[in-house]
Amino acid sequence: MSPGGPAIALLARGGFGGSTRVALLQAALAAERGQRVELFCEHDVPHDLRPREVPLHVWGSRPWPLPGGRTADGAGSEAVATRHADQPFDLVHAHFAFPHGEIARQLTDFAAAESLPVPARVVTLHGSDLLQAVGAPELGPILPTARRLRAFALRRALEGAVVTVPSESLLARAQSGGLGLKGVLVTPNFLPDGFFREAVPRSNPHRLRVLVAGSLRPVKRPTLAIAAALRAAAALAPRGTELSLELLGEGPEGPACQRMALGSPHGRRIRIRAPEPLAEHIWQATDVLLIASRYESFSLVALEALARGLPVVAPAVGGLPELMGHPSQGTPAATSTRGWLVPGELDGAGLERALAAALVEVAEAPALVAERGSRAAQYALIHHGPEAGRSILDRIAEHALGA
Repeated sequence: MSPGGPAIALLARGGFGGSTRVALLQAALAAERGQRVELFCEHDVPHDLRPREVPLHVWGSRPWPLPGGRTADGAGSEAVATRHADQPFDLVHAHFAFPHGEIARQLTDFAAAESLPVPARVVTLHGSDLLQAVGAPELGPILPTARRLRAFALRRALEGAVVTVPSESLLARAQSGGLGLKGVLVTPNFLPDGFFREAVPRSNPHRLRVLVAGSLRPVKRPTLAIAAALRAAAALAPRGTELSLELLGEGPEGPACQRMALGSPHGRRIRIRAPEPLAEHIWQATDVLLIASRYESFSLVALEALARGLPVVAPAVGGLPELMGHPSQGTPAATSTRGWLVPGELDGAGLERALAAALVEVAEAPALVAERGSRAAQYALIHHGPEAGRSILDRIAEHALGA
């Protein structure tokens, strides 16, 4: 083990989704501490997101069939094993069980068979990993046999690994899902220094710039987010406030989102475009983040907004209440101490009205926005800043290596 700490292989999807950004932040903090850390990704990572002095291995994709109807990536397994045989890792940390947790398991089996040092194994479960295995209604119907196969494959990928989740909400789902998972660590996501800002008033009190960022899949309910923004825009227009919506994402709901924008008298204020990393210029052009998801295991984008003192409007689902200071589902949005959360059990027109009302309040209550924004930024820095990140890395190493 190097003086700075264990040598780590981090496995992630690549691109700039939430789980990959978590892995990139973890790599940056480990490298800053003098640890040897290398990233292995199925897809490339934008250059401006890559941590300096951290090797990145992009393996492409070559599926291998696995029990449970899943696949592992043969090229990924070969990439990690080749590096381990040359310079052994002390710990391999996979973000997502499929295929990365299975790749990590194959590495430990290979190392033992080849009389190489066997690294400790950590797997961080994210929402879709677990929810598919427990047959969560948030993801839609699933056949019982398919759910059991996914649960079997998940248990296989996690066997012998230290398992972590980003929120208490996901831990509760893991413990109640009949998967037999025990000793799961809650390791909340964190951000580096450059993300934190003091809350500032809107640059134009007669304009509200709304951001929706994420995949355009049914679980994210992007069409409902647009409907809520359009309803808020109609309510604010007679009062002299113009609402605009920037939607960054792509996916199966994209055509429906485009049709909604084209068919509305307020559609000219909606811009839908391909996803991109949420760079500083995007946040500077944002007054409020809107989330309409059925479930969020944590929501890194919500944390990024809170760290800048920006208001977040969302349903109280998954890990959002613990992040935003909402005491429980079903309570009024006004009780949320660090944002605007509406009852999580709402759906359809009820949720649309509630989200729209919260957007209108954000537009017309600058003092409340400033108060909650300041509280949110302070909370984010203390509980999800670099110091919290270092503590999380230490906890992971302690459980995985007995350090």
